[in-house]
Amino acid sequence: MPRECKISIRYVPPSQRSPEGYLGATVSYAPVPGEAWSRGSDLAGGRASTETLGRITRDIEAVMAGHRNADDMDKP
Repeated sequence: MPRECKISIRYVPPSQRSPEGYLGATVSYAPVPGEAWSRGSDLAGGRASTETLGRITRDIEAVMAGHRNADDMDKP
């Protein structure tokens, strides 16, 4: 069963330092009983593009279904 989580998406516009920009996402979960820290993991990320946004969307769908990311959802 999926847990409550916070998903953050970060967009960095193109610049001289990063001509393609950056788009990435992370997910964090509230601490489980007995822990004093939040758990989390990186979701898809890469150059700012519709392809990267598609990978992020697929990862978010996987998290909502109770998986860590889309790669875990595809495992038997």
